Amino acid sequence: MTSGQSAPADPSTAVIVVNYGAHRLLQNNIVPLGPDVRVVVVDNWFSAAERAAAAGLADEHGWEFVASPGNPGFGAAVNAGAARAKALGCRTLLLVNPDARVGLDVTAALVEHVRANPDDLVCPRIVDSDGTVVFRGSEIVLRTGALRAARASKQARVGTDGPVRPWLTGACLAVSMQQFERVGGFAEDYFLYWEDVEFSYRAAAGGARLVVRDDLVVRHDEGGTHAVRAQVRGPAKSTLYYRWNTRNRLLFAARNMPTQALLGWLVHTPAQSWQILLRGGRRQLVHSPRPMSAALYGSLAGAALAVRELGRRAVSGARGQVQPDVTRYRPAVPAGPVIFYSADLDVDDWSSRHAGGEVPDRWPYGLDHLAGSTVAPPRREHEWQLHERVLRKLDGRYDWRVRAPRDAPALCWDERTGVPVALTRRSAFTASGVIWLTDRRPRGTADRLTRRALQRCDALWVLSAAQRDELARAWAVPAERIHHVLMGIDEQFWTPAPEGERAGSDTVLVVGNDRDRDHATAVRAVVLAQRSRPGLRLELVTRLPIDVAPGVGERVAELPHAALLHRYRAAGVVALALRPNLHCSGVTALLEAMACARPVVVSATPGMTDYVRDGSTGILVPPGDDRAMADAVLELAADRDAADALGRAARADVLERFTSSRMAARIAALVDGA
Repeated sequence: MTSGQSAPADPSTAVIVVNYGAHRLLQNNIVPLGPDVRVVVVDNWFSAAERAAAAGLADEHGWEFVASPGNPGFGAAVNAGAARAKALGCRTLLLVNPDARVGLDVTAALVEHVRANPDDLVCPRIVDSDGTVVFRGSEIVLRTGALRAARASKQARVGTDGPVRPWLTGACLAVSMQQFERVGGFAEDYFLYWEDVEFSYRAAAGGARLVVRDDLVVRHDEGGTHAVRAQVRGPAKSTLYYRWNTRNRLLFAARNMPTQALLGWLVHTPAQSWQILLRGGRRQLVHSPRPMSAALYGSLAGAALAVRELGRRAVSGARGQVQPDVTRYRPAVPAGPVIFYSADLDVDDWSSRHAGGEVPDRWPYGLDHLAGSTVAPPRREHEWQLHERVLRKLDGRYDWRVRAPRDAPALCWDERTGVPVALTRRSAFTASGVIWLTDRRPRGTADRLTRRALQRCDALWVLSAAQRDELARAWAVPAERIHHVLMGIDEQFWTPAPEGERAGSDTVLVVGNDRDRDHATAVRAVVLAQRSRPGLRLELVTRLPIDVAPGVGERVAELPHAALLHRYRAAGVVALALRPNLHCSGVTALLEAMACARPVVVSATPGMTDYVRDGSTGILVPPGDDRAMADAVLELAADRDAADALGRAARADVLERFTSSRMAARIAALVDGA
């Protein structure tokens, strides 16, 4: 590591370096970083002379020195260093290979990123001594078990190879202590190579975002460790490299892949082991049989582990993904609830877009505010059990790809995942939102199963007080298990227009796609209002089929969240016409508009009275009454000051009652009160 000109890293940062016979690299690459950075050197036993040399360097530079009694491998050494860092009060970890040169400015940037985004794993772009990129993100091909450099786009990653999962190298990796402990530290039975692949895989499965900072560059010297060069061809590597890479590929599969995928990895082992061997070039095979022998030995050892795992699953009846063994850091149960979203929500993609300012909240509906929570990825169809396949045929409205954990609380955003999780219940506590069911009556065998699932939940929440009685009456759910949780939105994303930027007082914005939107009434209301105020113009944002005459306004099928934010800010009035319903159709758009300090006119459905104080934070009109909606729009358009005052009051009410963090706190109380 080399010094730089930026401010030093935070004093709660630990730089962890694992040494194995490389004290000269420590001496050359780790220069003084100042008193604000703790350097923890973990020395795996190589020789007495090496131990003495490494200990002497640590004493000379003031590094923390952890002496391993033997050589337990890279993962165990990282865990030992993290344990020492935790004892020192460090909250951020930076893992660095001894042959990597990391500038102080890069260190500070990585630490700042993790402190701002504690659930992220982040690494820089890594180059060799001549500037050639050797790591800029990598992927696991789940069908074959191949490792390859990350593709540039999501479309490029979806091809004949099938699905992939990203991973980050441990050669230079920044992670919060919170995330490190949540994942369980590095698995210790790999010894060398693939520990960082599994760490990344487990972190991503728990909702972490894997980030490569292309603006940050770290140099990795040739002649040091081989770990970071796993994606490029180069000079012949050590026999240990071939042995442990071929073995640990299958160990990873045995620990993390479902049975069908594990069998696929076994089938592709000859081809993948050959590719690993070719990373050192073909010329090495002419000069010595040792690389080939090491790859063969590792492949056979890995195959033995995979076959043993297959036998264990056959005896136990396990078909799904097998969790890694508990390490010294891994908690007995997840730190918080496991959240289930429907399959149409890609949480990883959402989180990436949130980081770019494209969407509100880090997770959909702001459930990232639930402390210690993780997101459960949907299972692939080949992992389904027979009864789950039957249930899907019986009722396709629900997402049968989900499955609850055995010990952690399960929280489902709505009944699409709540019903399957409850029917296949294995968790200690199950809570689910209910949205659509209260607007229809149960009938048939499928709904008898739905009723049974709702009755098995420990807690249910609804967004409207009007839903509680209906859920208890029609679906026979005990009333004490039903809770009213007010909807919330990201008030930091949905914000008013900057000071001095005027809203378009003659624009009426209508937004929404669900089945209870009554856009026809909204269009008629604008047509009526235009007779008294010809300058009024409708902006309708919906995928629903409806015609808007050119003289009335325009219809846009869909807008990104950031573009919709600007439409809200520019609107003179936001009008939401709704058909009678109990589940609060339109509440998200309503709260987004209110958070943007825009005056709202909304149909007075039973649920909306929970969110709008008529005349104070919005105007309620009878459902289907286009004349009443037109009159309210005209009143607001004619009195700009009154409209702005209504919008400011609406924004204040959102901040007090309707933020996503407040909603998450109310949901968390369901678990805490159980």
